[in-house]
Amino acid sequence: MSGIQRVALSVAETAETLGVSHDLVYEMVARGELPAIELGRRKVIPIVAIERLIEVAIDGFEPPRALSTIAGAKH
Repeated sequence: MSGIQRVALSVAETAETLGVSHDLVYEMVARGELPAIELGRRKVIPIVAIERLIEVAIDGFEPPRALSTIAGAKH
């Protein structure tokens, strides 16, 4: 191995990493949810952007409350 650290993934690699389809990755790029670098006809997604997408999703995640809390039941 050359020791060079990768900084971007292809659309296919991004889709595999996120567990989504290629089409969804292209849609996310088109909507501005993921930045893409165009290299000729090829698009690559910066790894830091993928990591940030995951961080934002985790930061905004709220676990579901217990049913007893939702129903207002007292213990």
